[in-house]
Amino acid sequence: MEKRRSPTEILLEITIIGIILALVVIAFSSDAVRSFFGKMGYKKEYSEHVEKYSELFGVDENLVYAVIKAESGFDPDATSRQGARGLMQIMPTTYLYDIAPVINTPADADALYDPETNIHAGIYYLSRLIDYFGSTRSGIAAYNAGATNVRRWLSDPALCDDSGELDISEIPFSETKAYVGRVEKFFEKYTELYRPKDVDKPDEPTVPVGSGDEPQPPPDDKPEKLIIDADDAFALAKKYGEMYGVDPCLVMAVIHVESAFDAHAVSSSNALGLMQIKMSTYLGDIMPATGTPADKDALFDAETNIKAGTYYLHWLTERLVGVDEVIVAYNYGIGNVIRMLKDPEYSSDGVTLLYDKIPNASARNYHRWVMERYEEYKAVYGSK
Repeated sequence: MEKRRSPTEILLEITIIGIILALVVIAFSSDAVRSFFGKMGYKKEYSEHVEKYSELFGVDENLVYAVIKAESGFDPDATSRQGARGLMQIMPTTYLYDIAPVINTPADADALYDPETNIHAGIYYLSRLIDYFGSTRSGIAAYNAGATNVRRWLSDPALCDDSGELDISEIPFSETKAYVGRVEKFFEKYTELYRPKDVDKPDEPTVPVGSGDEPQPPPDDKPEKLIIDADDAFALAKKYGEMYGVDPCLVMAVIHVESAFDAHAVSSSNALGLMQIKMSTYLGDIMPATGTPADKDALFDAETNIKAGTYYLHWLTERLVGVDEVIVAYNYGIGNVIRMLKDPEYSSDGVTLLYDKIPNASARNYHRWVMERYEEYKAVYGSK
């Protein structure tokens, strides 16, 4: 016969259970435990590839993890109903015609099931979209809906917030609306759980070519400073300015503001060299036209960098009317400039900007700094 427990024993058991429950609650409320269990739902698989190509193309790796989580849930064999493949769900046609020839990955759609190839291709493509639109949110939207749709949406003030950025709640495609919201939520969570990586928030424009910030000391694994003589830089600026129809004094002004003539300068967003050029811009818009090497280290060579940067100023000049607009686009992104030109708040005639109305302070300051240096270099080299 089972011995009947006394009230004292029952009370003791209840007390012990209560203490255990309290300890469990306290443990689970600690930051370390919350972080541990949170990371179980926000894993960082394929980190070797994500870190490598995020650094190469200047994309926050937490954003890449957010996109992979939203696109495939980290399944390298995932295939969508539309035929998108792999971790970052890339369409074979986009890969074969727009990505593989630029980054020199295998010209085979099945290569998208290889994790490294898929991540390399996806990060490159995402970085190009972010660079073009000058905005993380617009880049994310274009990754899902295509750049043409996003350009059309950004031209409609009814679909944008007061800053001219896409308003998620107004995105016309329900799938894209849900996708952008999901990626931004995941991005925020990854950034909360893991060490931040110089995050470009979804509502803050990124810098497509150069930052315009004062150059920072390079990290230990980056080359030491290499200051180029101004007269030597001008000789190269004149050579390629004549080739591409760009005023060499404008090239000098950009070099001055971007890198202070440090050929080994590296920005926080991984823009490189004298004219602070990002790899996605270099590989996508510059290298195929200039015949310069498809190599990151090539941008640390003064002549290659000046040739590439001068060509890109020419590329912008072909698409915009004035030198002021070109300067703003070099820093703020041509997509942002085109959008502002269509908005009466920022342009009275559709071709020139109202510079004091530019909504981004960094872009306003960058324009002012380059124009000041431009006038100075015209005074020094104008007769040469």
